[in-house]
Amino acid sequence: MPRSEPSSEPASEPTTAKLKRHGRFSPVWLIPIVAAALVLYLAYSALADRGSTVTIVLATAEGLTVDQTEVKHKAVTVGTVESIKLSADMKSVIVGLRMVRGSDALSTEHARFWVVRPRLSAGSLTGIETLVSGAYIEVDPGEPGGKKQLEFTALPQPPGRQSDEPGRVFVLSARHLGSLGTGSPVYYRDVEVGQVLSYDLGAGLGPVSLRVFVREPFDKFVHTQTQF
Repeated sequence: MPRSEPSSEPASEPTTAKLKRHGRFSPVWLIPIVAAALVLYLAYSALADRGSTVTIVLATAEGLTVDQTEVKHKAVTVGTVESIKLSADMKSVIVGLRMVRGSDALSTEHARFWVVRPRLSAGSLTGIETLVSGAYIEVDPGEPGGKKQLEFTALPQPPGRQSDEPGRVFVLSARHLGSLGTGSPVYYRDVEVGQVLSYDLGAGLGPVSLRVFVREPFDKFVHTQTQF
């Protein structure tokens, strides 16, 4: 057989493949980055807006809900109920309030807290707006100044006047209390000008002492010859 001649063509070298890198950033990565940034922003905003924690003692937590019931002053929300628990002796309720930042002036020894609910007393209905919005906690800062305080005993019912309401308080003496009570209106010429703040029966044998508040400008009509 004839012998085959070796091929004179050189052997082909293997081809090397090169990967082409994409220079542009994939928009898919924007989604987790934006989500993480949003979470960090919300967490920072929540911490930045947090104020001090105030504790109030109530007889009952009726109408109050954690993270829903608001703390208000002059219809402005200044805090939220953060916790509700029973006291150690099971006789009262301890409510924690998370106040907003910048509300330290509301947490002094002069402040007063109470729950606003629908109340019928002395022929008048108060807190009727809570039938729709629900109960809330009202705070009255009291006189300016005072030492910082974070624990309070809430008033059993709304006070007869706010600390900044202009007018004067008078003390009356009567033989009998009659049908009067806290919240009873005070009239001048058929115009309601104030209300009874409180009464004291004393020892129960003498006259009854009543504290009444008369608003401005009607308080100027009260003098030494005035009769109630």
